[in-house]
Amino acid sequence: MTSRILLVEDDPGIATVIGEALRETGYDLVTCASVAKRDRHLSQDRFDAMITDVLLEDGDGLASIKTVRETAPGLPIIVLSAQNTLDTAVRASASDAFEYFPKPFDLDELLAAVKAATSRSPSDGCESATTPQQDLPLIGRSPAMQEVYRLVTRVLN
Repeated sequence: MTSRILLVEDDPGIATVIGEALRETGYDLVTCASVAKRDRHLSQDRFDAMITDVLLEDGDGLASIKTVRETAPGLPIIVLSAQNTLDTAVRASASDAFEYFPKPFDLDELLAAVKAATSRSPSDGCESATTPQQDLPLIGRSPAMQEVYRLVTRVLN
């Protein structure tokens, strides 16, 4: 059975690149660019994982994950963000994100995360981190900083 992925990304270029890679890998993909369309898709269909950007045309994809959890409990959510701060990584972890990728991200690593998310059993629920948010002035786009963000997210989970 083919895994269904919901991609919520308002940058057409990024959505195209991710979409083509997922389709070539054999995933069934539905794309949208807003929180409202995401919620409509989730209420009408079943997905095995979701990839979402943080800043969307009509809201914050990360802040609205609570709504997703009410509609699709246990859905693995992979968060993408151009806001490459430790605060965003902590928020992603606190929202039970399966994985967090600061932009620019490595496409092969994203595909590996999707594979891991879709291959886990439904009983493999994510535990929520209870770390309070802090205003940390760490910003970076280098591969080394991206790895730091991913490690922090894993440690907090």
